[in-house]
Amino acid sequence: MTEVFDSWSAYDYPVLVAIARRAEQSIAYMDVMTDNILDEVSTSPDDRYKFERAIVRLDKNGYIEALSVAWGQPYPMRVLGITERGLRAAGAWPNPENVVKAILERLEQRANELAISAPEKSAGLKNAVGFLAGAGREVLVNVVTGVVSRLAGLP
Repeated sequence: MTEVFDSWSAYDYPVLVAIARRAEQSIAYMDVMTDNILDEVSTSPDDRYKFERAIVRLDKNGYIEALSVAWGQPYPMRVLGITERGLRAAGAWPNPENVVKAILERLEQRANELAISAPEKSAGLKNAVGFLAGAGREVLVNVVTGVVSRLAGLP
């Protein structure tokens, strides 16, 4: 069986990260020529079309907001913004899984700090972390997702 090439890691993700970096530098709004982004990420003229296709995929799948103009180019002319989905995928915006991971790491660290002064509390906290990291992980992710959604004003 032939494996499918991972175009996300090779092309889409580097383009998305380059766009996220530019979005962070934008003061009021983003309006970047895609050719500038392509010049930044493409490693050779022979591979440029693969990055062009990545911009099309990112736009069509809701990672970026782009402006297409019918001037004969197969990819959008300008990138106007990056969506929440794009920011999360680029690592520029927290997602529930990352928040849960950070919470569990902090709880584990606290349990280790308590190990000498309060071993019984440390053991209880380690048990709770074990549960949340295993069987309770989905519940914790759902709780974090709900809290983040409410804070963002989402239904």
